[in-house]
Amino acid sequence: MNEKQITLVEKPVKINLESEYARGQSISEFRPYKTLADYPVHRIAVKFNYDAFIDDFESIMKGG
Repeated sequence: MNEKQITLVEKPVKINLESEYARGQSISEFRPYKTLADYPVHRIAVKFNYDAFIDDFESIMKGG
């Protein structure tokens, strides 16, 4: 995927592993605090060019 077509942000993310009903739920800290939650930081796509994504996906799947 062409990362020039994506807006990425780095935020702390926690995956819920304990709850019976929310197992696998991703929790991300987007509030504007100076000190963020102590979760591992991941790059999150918050905006992307959908048409470019489809073109890239089709090209990759066709082996091009």
